[in-house]
Amino acid sequence: MKRENTKQKLLDVAIDLFSKKGYDVVSVREITRHVGVKESALYNHFRNKADILDIIIDIFIDEVGKTSFPLDEIDEGLKQMDLSAYLQYQLLLFYKKMTPRMAKIWQIIYMEQFRNKKARDVVLNEIMGRPDKFYKKVFQVAFENDKLKTTQPETLAKMYQYTLLSLSWEQMLRHINGEDISNIIEKRYEIIRLICD
Repeated sequence: MKRENTKQKLLDVAIDLFSKKGYDVVSVREITRHVGVKESALYNHFRNKADILDIIIDIFIDEVGKTSFPLDEIDEGLKQMDLSAYLQYQLLLFYKKMTPRMAKIWQIIYMEQFRNKKARDVVLNEIMGRPDKFYKKVFQVAFENDKLKTTQPETLAKMYQYTLLSLSWEQMLRHINGEDISNIIEKRYEIIRLICD
């Protein structure tokens, strides 16, 4: 039990430090000092610092990537809700997953995407790719069921997804600056209203 607690503390401290300072700047010594253990204790749980980053990225994939944007639920969801309600429902699901810990991990992935192939793959496949497929299908199904008037559901899906992605990025940056982010959350709902009108 104590061993698992130490591992979790090391991981939590690494997430916190990497998100604030960046992976390259943080040393093993700094992580262990914050936990109050010797450097050798870290190597009882992780091969090295790169292994910690790898595990952090896996946490993102498991908790947000694989469980978000389920293609097999779109048809049923749009039968039960109109397009606006369905898009709002998807936003709420996203917000539930975006805990403070996950926001830090998201930050780490964004910082590392240009240096770390696994982080870059997560951005391309989980942050961009999976939502792209999901919203293409959402808007296509909505169009086929006369819940959407455009003849270009794929283009609308791209516009919607990348607007949300941009707003998420802005929200993270403003949050780090200590700014109010409530207007960014409202912008997401304005986008849904605009699309559905």
